[in-house]
Amino acid sequence: MLDSFFISCYPFGVSGRLIMADMLENLEEVSFLLDLYGCLLTARQQEYLRLYHEENCSLQEIADEFGVSRQGVFDGVRKAQKALTGYEEKLHLLERYRRSEAEFTQLLKDYADDQELCTRLEALWHLKD
Repeated sequence: MLDSFFISCYPFGVSGRLIMADMLENLEEVSFLLDLYGCLLTARQQEYLRLYHEENCSLQEIADEFGVSRQGVFDGVRKAQKALTGYEEKLHLLERYRRSEAEFTQLLKDYADDQELCTRLEALWHLKD
């Protein structure tokens, strides 16, 4: 599911324009996956993704910095994203986190009248960070 999203909707190599919301969602998705599984990537893959997503560098800028071709960076970013989505498809950590977050939000709504309980729940949630 995620893999097809990245390959079909990734901002470079796409003919036509993506809606800004889709691009931001993609960026958020990559950031989450990189936080969760980034340590499983090579140092170069981590750096490519960091520069491309966090520093907003172009493929050519990254290629110039590393002394490789633009195509080499493109392939590296794509391979890293595919690895990240593969880890998520196997381990489901992001899915579990999002489900927990939704359940937590629902608890806060359900018990909004009990301020003490809500304060305790929020404190417990922040222990996870």
